[in-house]
Amino acid sequence: MQDSGKMLKVFRDQRIPIPEKADFKWMQSAITSEEWKEGVVDYEQDSHEYLEKAKKREDSEKKTENLVPPDKTGKFPKGYKVFVCS
Repeated sequence: MQDSGKMLKVFRDQRIPIPEKADFKWMQSAITSEEWKEGVVDYEQDSHEYLEKAKKREDSEKKTENLVPPDKTGKFPKGYKVFVCS
C-alpha cells in the first residue's frame, strides 16, 4: 500500500474491499542460457540496413517536398494531397 494512505481512504470511502499485497514473482525465461545466442554484431549489415532506412526516409521526405494544401473551395476529402511538379 501507499505510505500516504490516499488509496486506502478511497477504498474505505467507496466501501471497496482492500486488496492484499501481491507476492512478487521473478520472470523466468523460456530460453535456457545454453540456447541464448552470443551478442555478435555484424557492423557491415547494420550499416547497410541503416543506409537503406535513411534512403527510404529521404525518399519519403522528397514526396512531401512538393506538397501543397488543396484548395478549400474544392471541398476535397481530408486525405487528399496535391503535389506541384517542377
